Amino acid sequence: MPKNWKLISKETGKEIKLGMEVINFRGRVYKLSGGNPPNESNSSGFIFVEDENKRDWLHYPNNFGLKWEKK
Repeated sequence: MPKNWKLISKETGKEIKLGMEVINFRGRVYKLSGGNPPNESNSSGFIFVEDENKRDWLHYPNNFGLKWEKK
């Protein structure tokens, strides 16, 4: 994860760290495996999540109720 950024739960305001479980808007559970913060003000960046079969998926943080925030 980038040093100057962190992922925050929009619901709780708590930081979400690598390896933590995250739930998408459909209720599916994944494990956070990485991501890149936004590189422009109108971007949301993206995250990588791992499913139960150990496959990586690229998603927008908003799909999981997350957002990037500068530290």
